[in-house]
Amino acid sequence: MIRCTPNLAQLVPFLLSAILLSPAISGSAQPDNSAAVTKHRHKARSFIPSLPFTHRSHGANVVRDQAIDILWLMSDRYFHVGDYDSAVRMHYGSIALDPQFVEAYSVAAWLLDSMDRTDEALSLLKRGFSINKFSYQLPFDIGFILSRHKKFEEAVKWYELAAQLPAPFWVKHALARAYERVGRLEEALKVWQMRLDESPDDPVVKRNYERVLKLIKEKTG
Repeated sequence: MIRCTPNLAQLVPFLLSAILLSPAISGSAQPDNSAAVTKHRHKARSFIPSLPFTHRSHGANVVRDQAIDILWLMSDRYFHVGDYDSAVRMHYGSIALDPQFVEAYSVAAWLLDSMDRTDEALSLLKRGFSINKFSYQLPFDIGFILSRHKKFEEAVKWYELAAQLPAPFWVKHALARAYERVGRLEEALKVWQMRLDESPDDPVVKRNYERVLKLIKEKTG
């Protein structure tokens, strides 16, 4: 038995033909909860992929990681020549190899929505969230897309989910503004109050808290 490291230049054509012929991923994908994968965290995030990008820490799955790196770089090239369909297929391929690669769901959904394939974008994000319940990014992205299409009531539900998970401060800001857009001013004020308690010297938080408080007072007379 010969033991050797696969030559990626030889491997990639076979890999692409295996995972990129179909524009959709299987709904049966399940997360890999092995110790190797639980170490994995993607540090960088950008709607427009940037170079270089590394996909690391899968232990023995080195070839898979390298293949995903190649797919990410190819998606970047396709993006910059305006071939968004092919860029999306690269992300679908990355997801097929690593269902916990949250970044790939997010970028693919952004591209899909920009091509007026909004239902597909939302379906992809929801599928990703069913696998990656730890991620605030996927429900936040769903809320963002719904807000972009003025479906504010639906967006609120997803922003609420995102805000319940460990997330950056701006997720709460998005939730507060979503509450305000659907007329739930008291709930918006509660979120701004929470943020004011966390960051009492933040001028943006102060200004929004005072603004929403004034709206409530005007409304109640």
